[in-house]
Amino acid sequence: MRDPFRESRCERFHADGTRCTNLTRNADRWCRQPGCDGFTRRSSELAPQSSNGPLGLRRRLAATGEDVRLDLEPDEAYEITVSTRATDSFRYHHGGSAAAAEAQIRAMLEDFLVRSTRTRSRRGFIQLSRDGYLLVLTPEATVVTEYVTVHRERTWAQVRAGVRSRFRAGSTPRAAQSGDEPQPPPARGEPLPPHDVPAAVDPATVDLAARARHSYDRMLGRPGMTTAELDERIRQSLRELASGRVIQTRPSGAVEIEAAGLRWLVSADARLIIGVRRARPATATTASPPPAAPPEPALPLQESRDLLREAPA
Repeated sequence: MRDPFRESRCERFHADGTRCTNLTRNADRWCRQPGCDGFTRRSSELAPQSSNGPLGLRRRLAATGEDVRLDLEPDEAYEITVSTRATDSFRYHHGGSAAAAEAQIRAMLEDFLVRSTRTRSRRGFIQLSRDGYLLVLTPEATVVTEYVTVHRERTWAQVRAGVRSRFRAGSTPRAAQSGDEPQPPPARGEPLPPHDVPAAVDPATVDLAARARHSYDRMLGRPGMTTAELDERIRQSLRELASGRVIQTRPSGAVEIEAAGLRWLVSADARLIIGVRRARPATATTASPPPAAPPEPALPLQESRDLLREAPA
């Protein structure tokens, strides 16, 4: 399986249409370095017309979520299936590859699980909307079935980073601002046996992916914390990894390690902290475990067109 965090050329364009030449290890193939505005198309003339009404207005965010509760942590966005219909819709609006589209939808879902307008359709599908974007999940919240936006070409990541639209008259797009100083991608090492990874992580020098920083900040950060202060807290927590236990190895080779109530996702060479989430509490065992539940029926991957007409105004 291809490593989504491998070093490769940035696939985005500057606001003036020139291709970016930076290198990146970000899964969505946007380097986020100063001067790269992250547009997936060379020209705004190639962007489709917007045909949807306002989605996820700011004035509705404060009062939302009371009637739609999701038993999902933000980091679990990376375990949810993204349907082909959702990635195709994303690519129709923004262009780019299918892999980059899926990575961006997952990152978007992670943010929307923290803050978004939430409603259910008549058929029980969950609609998460914010600032002109809409994601639709199956009633069980296991599959992203639909992606909708009113923005003609900017992705959620661009809007979140402060990139201005090329359609706004008289404006000049500014460089993306991720909140972190851009760093060169870490050098790759040889993969280690999974059970050697916990002790091989050096808390003082291991690289921290933006995903790991964002997830840790949501869980354990404090208001007003600088990036340097956040990194210091993360590195203090990483000192527990040496005594942690390996939970599993993912198909990409990344290793999940549980330590001190947190579950870390670490690259196979122990040089990059990819992500972190709270460890699930252990369930009590009994002498006679209950029989396995029968397999659930297949989930629908497509929502009917009338679902889009129910998007929150």
